[in-house]
Amino acid sequence: MRDASPLRYPGGKWRFQAFIERVLDLNRLNRPHYIEPFAGGASLALSLLFRERVAEIHLNDLDPAIHSFWHSVLNRNQEFLEMLAQTPVSPEEWHNQKSIYARGSAAGKLPLGFATFFLNRTTRKGDGKSTRGSTQVNWSVASAEFTSIAAVSTYPVRTRFDSCASAGFLRTSSSTSTHPTIGPGAICISTHSPKLITKP
Repeated sequence: MRDASPLRYPGGKWRFQAFIERVLDLNRLNRPHYIEPFAGGASLALSLLFRERVAEIHLNDLDPAIHSFWHSVLNRNQEFLEMLAQTPVSPEEWHNQKSIYARGSAAGKLPLGFATFFLNRTTRKGDGKSTRGSTQVNWSVASAEFTSIAAVSTYPVRTRFDSCASAGFLRTSSSTSTHPTIGPGAICISTHSPKLITKP
């Protein structure tokens, strides 16, 4: 599902959806736990969740901006959607959101998460300094993104997002009985490794 994730992300793991579903079928994995240490846009994980091919998704990304976005979408969804509806799209707002983004975690999870999304879905033309209108900001959010942001909030119990080094994430996942890393009915995906590890 190309539009499963609200983020535009270079990884594009949604392209592997059919392959992963085939792996699940061949291994007779009925709605396993899905664990991914480098989530990014999480398009593959969300595709599998929305299609009810996995029972839960446990994701991780060390980038505080990406983590803040997903934390906001999962835990403060309505506030995020209200900000999305009310925030103007202009060169001035682009610079405002960029300054929030530059503050990092100090900005707070919701402001940083929204700034991450705003900058991810906008493109700017011009130097940002002209008063003659040569600078333009284009907004590329379609109804599908609103839908996917709202949809994620309907899976709060089945979605978990962490922010730590991948090794620590995998160790933590292994010690959490409800989110096994490699255990009965679990699948672990790592795009930094050619291996797909499953255990029926």
